[in-house]
Amino acid sequence: MAIRQDNRQPALWVRLLLAAAGLILFTAGIYVTLRSNIGISPWDVLSMGISKQTRLSFGEAALIVSSVILVLDLLAGERIGPGTILDVVITGKGIDLFLAWDPLPLQTTIVTGILCMLAGLFLMALGQRIYMQQALGCGPRDLLLIALGKRIRRVPIGLVQTVILGTVIASGWMLGGDVGIGTLVSFFGMGSIMQVVFFASGRFDPRAVVHDSFRTLYAGGGV
Repeated sequence: MAIRQDNRQPALWVRLLLAAAGLILFTAGIYVTLRSNIGISPWDVLSMGISKQTRLSFGEAALIVSSVILVLDLLAGERIGPGTILDVVITGKGIDLFLAWDPLPLQTTIVTGILCMLAGLFLMALGQRIYMQQALGCGPRDLLLIALGKRIRRVPIGLVQTVILGTVIASGWMLGGDVGIGTLVSFFGMGSIMQVVFFASGRFDPRAVVHDSFRTLYAGGGV
């Protein structure tokens, strides 16, 4: 049985800061997976494939992917909020900034590469948990996950995530994105790690969070 989340929230500016912090952590996780050097995570395979087929940077390709998914979310009837826009901007340009800064050395062994990949996935799941709890609208990818999860509630959210990622990997691979051991680790591990992190942090169920959209924030005087 899903446990409904407590949506009593602090001031809007505090929620925005926390959402931004969660997204920065999520983006840091993406960067860590890129430095694992054993293959990249599913959504990054798609972004890399698009980048290889165009003159876009990796971050710009990720931004395009997010924008397209956002349109699909709107067509599915999902409402967007400040958190949605923060996700598109921070994850898109944040990846390029982390790559430019590049504080983490490229891993050179399978063992350290796998550990690096798992650490990145954990950071991504924790970042998701932080910003989604602020109920300011999920990022485009998470909105897609929630939209599908609402329609098939009997299926665990982690399994829904796995199906989405499988589709993304296939699309990115056909565009020339790099697929390796790390992609498989991410494919099979991301949903499970997300499920563990969400459960361990108060049995968090993203489908039970009632998000504030721009419309509800305006009606309530929050913007």
